Amino acid sequence: MEHETLSAKVFDSGEALRAHRQQVHLSQMKLAKRANVQAWKIIRFELGELDADRFTDPERERIAAALQAEVNRLRNFTFGETVAAGVDAA
Repeated sequence: MEHETLSAKVFDSGEALRAHRQQVHLSQMKLAKRANVQAWKIIRFELGELDADRFTDPERERIAAALQAEVNRLRNFTFGETVAAGVDAA
């Protein structure tokens, strides 16, 4: 699955999670809500105060899925806007 690969990248470090999260313009709270994970875990992991192994496998999968869903949403939005404007997206 696509989000399984993303999950491995995201949980390399707190900085990696923060970078992925910020790249898709999600706050810590929004990501926590969309992934059904307690926000303090995301916050502390990004700060380097919590190890990645403190997340359960389902939590990791939900976080990766939430990030991937936002990537897909933004990709579709951008493509849709480009097509609507009459610009070749290729």
